Amino acid sequence: ADDESVEVSSVMHDDSEVRYPEAIAKSVRVATHPWIIHCQICDPQQPYRRGDLGPMSIRVMVMPDQPLWRLFAEIVARLPIILSKSSDSNCEGRARLWRIASVNGKVPNAGSRFGPWTLLCKNPYAEIPISTSNYGKYKEQWQSYCDQHSIQSIGLLDGTRVMFEYVVPSKDGSFSWPREAAAKATQLR
Repeated sequence: ADDESVEVSSVMHDDSEVRYPEAIAKSVRVATHPWIIHCQICDPQQPYRRGDLGPMSIRVMVMPDQPLWRLFAEIVARLPIILSKSSDSNCEGRARLWRIASVNGKVPNAGSRFGPWTLLCKNPYAEIPISTSNYGKYKEQWQSYCDQHSIQSIGLLDGTRVMFEYVVPSKDGSFSWPREAAAKATQLR
């Protein structure tokens, strides 16, 4: 029965004629109820910005069994990351994902020195491209960063909020994470 086709009545337009497809293979899957993941970019100038949104946010539709690295790749491709200052000599930056920790559906005021946010992956970061749209060479690294998890196996649910943080270079050429720098500054006060 898998080899059977489903008849379709939609119209396909060609430059020279209007054609009707004969059939669509049964192997084609359509996601009818995707989860929505809310993703915000961490503002490097105000990493503890109050409210639900950073300076820019997107919503990404995912399926529970979708590999986490594909969500990471879509975030990298869609968010307008100011990378001119965040690259190394190979024109690559570093990024990581945070998720908001909720208890019984409510976001606590604080929890750790990073507020209600916790790192999503156990690996420290993933390289991201600066001046290219060729993401092919990053696939294996992003899979490693995400530790082969799926959306659901890492603990994300429909409506979860995640934050995308990227490194900022220091004057001496080293890199620092905005949220760690802010946490250290707060502890010194």
